[in-house]
Amino acid sequence: MDSNFTEFEELIDPEFDSKSYSNSMLKAMNTTSNELDIDAPKKKAQYDADELKSRYESFLKSHASGLMDEFDRERKLNGSISAELKPSLEYMSISYNRLLEQVLVPYERAQKLQAALNSVHQTSTLLRDVLMFVHLSQQITSFVPLQGEDKLSVASISKLASLHYQIQLNQSQHPNLKSLKFVKEMESQTLAPRRKSLLSHITLTISRECLNSIKLRSNENDLKSLLLSLYTLSEQEFYVTLQKIILTNATNTSRILSKSVNAIKTLPSLFEEAVKKGHDVYVIETLLQNVKVENSNLLVQFTRLSRNKASTPRQLYWGKVSSAFKIDLNTAIERGGPVGKQIVNSKTFILDTIKDVFQRMSEEEPDFEHNLQIMIGVL
Repeated sequence: MDSNFTEFEELIDPEFDSKSYSNSMLKAMNTTSNELDIDAPKKKAQYDADELKSRYESFLKSHASGLMDEFDRERKLNGSISAELKPSLEYMSISYNRLLEQVLVPYERAQKLQAALNSVHQTSTLLRDVLMFVHLSQQITSFVPLQGEDKLSVASISKLASLHYQIQLNQSQHPNLKSLKFVKEMESQTLAPRRKSLLSHITLTISRECLNSIKLRSNENDLKSLLLSLYTLSEQEFYVTLQKIILTNATNTSRILSKSVNAIKTLPSLFEEAVKKGHDVYVIETLLQNVKVENSNLLVQFTRLSRNKASTPRQLYWGKVSSAFKIDLNTAIERGGPVGKQIVNSKTFILDTIKDVFQRMSEEEPDFEHNLQIMIGVL
């Protein structure tokens, strides 16, 4: 730095802080008085400013020739650099403009078009799904009024069940459908009540047919169709309905067999009734096995849905019957008396009766051995 400016180093420092400088001047010039003197620092600052300006002008005059030479050299150097870089810069500019026009701008336009196309595609897909939903819904509502399923044929019930299944499948595959107000209202106000009513009609019909031995054997084709319709509408209702039918048969049979406890000689005729009910369950099991679904059959699906070890209808039936009969026998034995004593003494008779009845009535149910083992396990 030139010696003419040495005493002004703080003022010409690039990091000069006017607030800090003013504060230091006030402190330096107000060391003895209790009153703050502002005039003196102000005059000092003005003096320094005038003195710095004077010295700066003097410096410029004394070094004018050298400064002019420096300015001229700087101008020539800038001109030389510009002349050398100009062709490259122009080429870069042309290349960039070509890139902008031929790549970047078309790419941005294509992105906007792609976004618009995606929106159109999504809208088109949603409208197509809505159209399918409306088409299926109209077919359902065209069959019968709500709660008029008793007027439908089994074939119409199967068709209705299939339509409800297709709607549920359509909604699961296209979740956006459920966000539409029209679909929500149609589902809650029309389809759901009709699906519930149809389910109720099918379950009641199946229960009525399966609990009647004559109807069970005379309406097998209709029952198979109804069972498939019920499974299509609701796997849970399918299993619960069949479970109730089987347990109802088991309860009725257990009530019949309990009569033999007080008169053990009546067991042969009463156990025949038990086996007959077991044959009904066997017919139901055979029906399930003959209905193909999902690369298997309804019997496999019933077994899959079962949460008990007794997974097939016959296992469930004979398991409940044997368990109830065992409780009745044990209760009588624990009470003692003539009845309990007679049961203990009739163990061989009970075993022989069970085996004999199963064998005599095996024509309708050849593979009875497993059922026999379940009942023998009681004793």
